[in-house]
Amino acid sequence: FAVAINYYKNQQGAQRVNDQILKEGGEAILCPGDVTNNKVVQEMVKSVVRKYGVITSLVNNASTRIVPQEFGLLQWEDIQVHLDTHVKGAFNCIRAVLDGFIKNGYGNIVNIGSIYSDSTPPLNLTGYVIAKNALNALTKSLSMEYGPKGIRVNNVSPGMTDTALTSETPEKTRLVTAMQTPLRRLAKPEDIACAISFLLGDDSRYITGETLRVCGGK
Repeated sequence: FAVAINYYKNQQGAQRVNDQILKEGGEAILCPGDVTNNKVVQEMVKSVVRKYGVITSLVNNASTRIVPQEFGLLQWEDIQVHLDTHVKGAFNCIRAVLDGFIKNGYGNIVNIGSIYSDSTPPLNLTGYVIAKNALNALTKSLSMEYGPKGIRVNNVSPGMTDTALTSETPEKTRLVTAMQTPLRRLAKPEDIACAISFLLGDDSRYITGETLRVCGGK
């Protein structure tokens, strides 16, 4: 695939991904923009279509910081920011590519969920868990509605993954999580990427509405 790399604030990180793709002989462009802003998303998608002519696949992976907080201290705004990023962001991106998918009779969407959607969630992550469950529901609904039009929609649900997103998680929590996982380690970004790659490829052509759990057996 030629890859359009969306980022909001971390231009340096996005540039590293872009450079790696180019180094390995691939093709990529950077697409800055806040996915919670529908107008920005529409313009971003138009620019990708101008560059490549068509979009065949979409991966929704935007996330907020994950900061544990007791429910009694939460304000609704703390939950809303998760819903806006995980669910509204995915909604905006899907709506922006959907007409092209329908016109072409083909499209592939992978939403990045969380193993916490169907396992015992950790304490004090209420907003994050609510948003990931809502994203899971969106995946199932869209797979039913748009399957007849040749569009597949699936989830990849990682366990705790060693990324910048979990860098604020206490080291003790990370170690305990790793020891409670049958494979005895946290996921690496590559582990999740391989699952996404499978769902975007022809080998998964008869899979839709599913959740692929990448959690080391946990």
